[in-house]
Amino acid sequence: MKVVLDGLPPEGRVVEGGIDELWLVEAVRQAIGVKPRGTAVKLHVNREGSERFCVTGSVSVDWKATCDRCVRLLRSSLEGPVRLMYQRGSLPTEEDLELAEGDLDIGWIQGGSLDLSDVVSEQIALWMPDRIRCGDARVSRLDPSDTGPCVLPKQQDGPPLKRNSAFSALANWKPSH
Repeated sequence: MKVVLDGLPPEGRVVEGGIDELWLVEAVRQAIGVKPRGTAVKLHVNREGSERFCVTGSVSVDWKATCDRCVRLLRSSLEGPVRLMYQRGSLPTEEDLELAEGDLDIGWIQGGSLDLSDVVSEQIALWMPDRIRCGDARVSRLDPSDTGPCVLPKQQDGPPLKRNSAFSALANWKPSH
């Protein structure tokens, strides 16, 4: 979903969408790596100066995930406010680079439109946790009757290495220092 910046009215433009919007589903999929089970956005694009634009609003998404510890199926969700700034033009060169502290959180856009799918993907990527485990905030097991502990699954040892095996030399291998 692209918002044309040159024709942006003084009150800005509001864009809302849900799971039935293909552009939104693809933007979320790009950020989380899987198809979402539910998603909703309400974004307001406003002009802040001649070439600076602010996107505010809210984003929510939920999806199926797997616990990074016990490998159980989970339902994970993220939601919160959006406030991202964009500057039209090309990224300044090192010689021209004099940014104030407030300029460090600005994205750069070229052309006459702002792609809201990039905005949504960026915001969700900023929120994404490094790992997802049972018991984390905004995470629940898909099977509510499963109340077992979240522990690493037991792994079976591999077959014994025989002297004639192509991998038997690795049994006593030690890395060089």
